[in-house]
Amino acid sequence: LPYGEVKEVFRSFDSNHDGKLEYNEFKTNFRPLWRYAYNVFEKRLESEKELSRRSVRVADYTRNMLDEEREVYLADARKKSKIKREREAQRESQGNARLHLSTGFKKKI
Repeated sequence: LPYGEVKEVFRSFDSNHDGKLEYNEFKTNFRPLWRYAYNVFEKRLESEKELSRRSVRVADYTRNMLDEEREVYLADARKKSKIKREREAQRESQGNARLHLSTGFKKKI
């Protein structure tokens, strides 16, 4: 607002015309303004609280999804490791059988 308008508004709120805006004059005349400001603040605070609650839910969901993915990955890695160990044991067993045959040893019956 232009200075002249602000001065006029303050003059109209000075109910005892002493040139000062006392607390009771402020409280009475500015009530719509400070109530509006308070309501805006209150709504913004509630909005921030809701945003915070949503952020926590998103973080929890993300953490759970990552935990599930990690478990799937670890299970797959354990399965692949087991298969690899089994194949290595099988190759070793086959290698021992070939070694036995190549040295000419025969089993007694």
